[in-house]
Amino acid sequence: MFPAIGRLPIDKVCARDVIEVLQPIWFNKTETAYRVRDRVFQVLQWGVVQGMRKSDEQLETMVRSAFPSASKLLNQKRKHFAALPYPEVPAFIDKFNRTGVPEIVKLLHEFTILNGNRSGEARGANWDEIDFENRRWVIDKRRMKMGVEHRIPLTQIGRAHV
Repeated sequence: MFPAIGRLPIDKVCARDVIEVLQPIWFNKTETAYRVRDRVFQVLQWGVVQGMRKSDEQLETMVRSAFPSASKLLNQKRKHFAALPYPEVPAFIDKFNRTGVPEIVKLLHEFTILNGNRSGEARGANWDEIDFENRRWVIDKRRMKMGVEHRIPLTQIGRAHV
């Protein structure tokens, strides 16, 4: 990117320049290209705020329309891991617990598996989210990927009893 537009004055960058930067990577490095595009838009908007260039609403529209949707491309490429068959879960947890990983990692791993949540949600769990009396874990919507409060019923299964 730097050799393509890095030396251009900010007021000289046009849609064609941005498209030329993205063209070689849009299809094979879609996530990176998507991020680069948004960073370029941010820098150009900063230039507008600083009075270094005029607002160019058409630039974003033209660049966005030059490529297929990044989310559609990413969804086409995305390969999900196969789920472990339920009957094999106890043996998997047992095998994992016999590794040299620190105990806290083993407990977090088991907690994540038993509750079916993302590891980031489990790592960021706060004690005030967990209702021991009603055996429920309520994750605030601000911590959830989709922005919706998540309620997880808790059982006494597992070896980590508080």
